[in-house]
Amino acid sequence: MIPIFLIVGCILFAILSSNTVVDKFANDNVSYNIRRNDFSNSLKATYEAPILGYGIESQTKKNMHYKFGIGNNSAGFFCAALNLG
Repeated sequence: MIPIFLIVGCILFAILSSNTVVDKFANDNVSYNIRRNDFSNSLKATYEAPILGYGIESQTKKNMHYKFGIGNNSAGFFCAALNLG
């Protein structure tokens, strides 16, 4: 049982220490910054309309995106919460 955990651990370490993954989580990565912005601002916006949401493709939702600086919401759960509450 221990050798399986050791093998899986080595594989995970190799994947997580690859340049692609390390670069993805670097603070100067544009993709990371956009996703972090979408996540944190979507969370803030969800607190303002937690029950009913803003509506799907409504003008209210477009105004909220502008207010919070959300260009294209990449946070799936929060995108649904913003639409439907």
